[in-house]
Amino acid sequence: MPHTLADAAALAADPAARAGDLHRLVGIVFDRPGGADLPVAAQSEYDAAILQVVRDEEGLTDLPIVTKVDIGHTDPMWTVPQGARRRSDPTASALTFLEPAIG
Repeated sequence: MPHTLADAAALAADPAARAGDLHRLVGIVFDRPGGADLPVAAQSEYDAAILQVVRDEEGLTDLPIVTKVDIGHTDPMWTVPQGARRRSDPTASALTFLEPAIG
């Protein structure tokens, strides 16, 4: 069990890094940790830990990363369909689905 949000973020990104999977991605989306009651300062700690794994340790400085998305175990929770093609635009804080989730 992770002790801090930074530990949780590192655990979320590290298995993919160790398997070499991060280098195959064109972008990555992470949930907003801790639900609605988590202070913004703690969310920044989570983001810093993700950047440490993805950018500093893996050297993926051009990989788009979107964080603080209401998916996973958050409140409110947005259900993201698996396997549907999507486009992320970190500068616009947008995640767009390019095809129906149910075919």
